[in-house]
Order: sequence, then structure tokens, then C-alpha cells
Amino acid sequence: MKTTSALALGSGSFFRSAFSAGKRIPIGVQLYCVRKELAENFDETMAAVAEIGFEGVEYADYFDRSAKQLRKS
Repeated sequence: MKTTSALALGSGSFFRSAFSAGKRIPIGVQLYCVRKELAENFDETMAAVAEIGFEGVEYADYFDRSAKQLRKS
């Protein structure tokens, strides 16, 4: 419990300092949230994620794609 509280305070102070300095924090998404959709149609799902406005992603699976292919997504 103490560790969680310390982490929460630490991350909160990071965000407060970033906002007070006028820095923009890009918003990302974990692709685990849409893993079923990615398995069905990877390219369309990645396009939809970008269209929603997410600027970064954390991959949950690479779906047999190379790093070069993932960069293009």
C-alpha cells in the first residue's frame, strides 16, 4: 500500500510540473484494449486509433509484423 501511494504521488508531481511548465503531454493508448479488433483487421484498427487522436501506442502483440511494418502502422 505504501509503495502504491508513493508511486501515485511521484507521478502526480510529474504531471503537475509538466502542466505548470506549459508542456504538452501526448496521449497514448495500450493496444491491449483493442487486441480483438487488431487480430481481425490490424491496419483498419490502427487507423481508427490514430483517427480518435491517440499519438502513441503501447503494443500488446505484434501480430507477426516486423518493426519496419509496425512503424508504418
